[in-house]
Amino acid sequence: MTDTKDNPGQVAAPLKRAIVAAVRGAWFLAPALILILALELVLRRAGEFAATAEVAESVTLESEPTLALRMILSQETPTYRLTQIQQRRPRFLVLGSSRVQRFRREMFCRSPHYGSFYNSSGTITGVGDLEVFLGSFPTDYAPEILLVGLDSWWLNSQTTDGTGRSLEIDTLRDRGLTLDSRLYAYGRLLRSITNGDLELGQLRRVLLGRDEGVRRYGLLAWVSRGFSNDGSLKVLSSETPDRYVDRERPPVVERVHEGTFQFVSTGGIDRERLSRLAQALEELGERGTEIVGWLPPYSTEVVSSIENTPVQKAYYSSFLDEMKRLFESRGWLLLEATSPVLFGLDDRAMEDGFHAMETFHVAALAHLGDDQVVSESLGLSPTCLREVLASEKTTHWYTDLERACECSTP
Repeated sequence: MTDTKDNPGQVAAPLKRAIVAAVRGAWFLAPALILILALELVLRRAGEFAATAEVAESVTLESEPTLALRMILSQETPTYRLTQIQQRRPRFLVLGSSRVQRFRREMFCRSPHYGSFYNSSGTITGVGDLEVFLGSFPTDYAPEILLVGLDSWWLNSQTTDGTGRSLEIDTLRDRGLTLDSRLYAYGRLLRSITNGDLELGQLRRVLLGRDEGVRRYGLLAWVSRGFSNDGSLKVLSSETPDRYVDRERPPVVERVHEGTFQFVSTGGIDRERLSRLAQALEELGERGTEIVGWLPPYSTEVVSSIENTPVQKAYYSSFLDEMKRLFESRGWLLLEATSPVLFGLDDRAMEDGFHAMETFHVAALAHLGDDQVVSESLGLSPTCLREVLASEKTTHWYTDLERACECSTP
């Protein structure tokens, strides 16, 4: 038997072959590794992997301007919202679905709670969500005032009650740090790029950190919109379309016609849900919270469709009647803002069939604030809000809202 010590070539040959194979493998894998590193860098720089609870804890009314909203991973809105409520304990709280996400604290400049305002929209899709969310508040906390958006489908037994959706708030864990989440994120980001949902210029801006003085968490906060310091949704572009187009898919008016999604046909008001809604709000009211209800708008074409569809008209009329009875019997304020025409506007003030834009909210509050009880409760200055509407910077969608707090009118 030959001793390998005396024949080093026998060792060198296999080692050389292994090295050559490794180099070839590295060259073969290099493009994939470079791609993964690039995707990881974009996601990290964008803040997609930032832990939701940690981001929520870092954002306050006094902190640097911030926008937060993921595009790739779960947005974990209930987690984000509840964490901020637990930390801030806002005295003025807005609660509801995405239909109340345009309320900004500058609209309530005369409120004694202006410095403790928080919009917790996008968390409530039904009475079940409301119960779970309110039940998750710290036992020693209750806001001074609750402005709650009331969606008509909440009392429709054929639609989701939302029960359990907000249980996501109990997880409070960072999904961005798991291997599965990372692999999912790489794939979804790559699809967004190849599908044209993300432009190379936007990615370059993320990589170069061109944040325009705004701290951003999540790709949506870099490219289109995000939750601002007061919790309201802020859109990066101020472009306003010249005409109304329902951007929901399918359009809301089509849902009404066909009796689908939020407008599934029903025999009437779900009395059990109504009772639970009343109880949830009463329990908060017993802790010293002033309850104010908000009936959000539909576009005029949706209102017309509801009026011309007997089953939809009967249900919606019953819903409005029940809300008025409930709030009047408890001595709570109920603000009816069900159509843009109530405030001298048209459908151009709507983003789609059931989401109103900032200008609508300012106009509605200016009008409703003429009632002294309403203005004192919410801290409104109708005169100042009308100055905002009259500004040359105000469009059908966006307003010169900074003027509201600069106005000298008491």
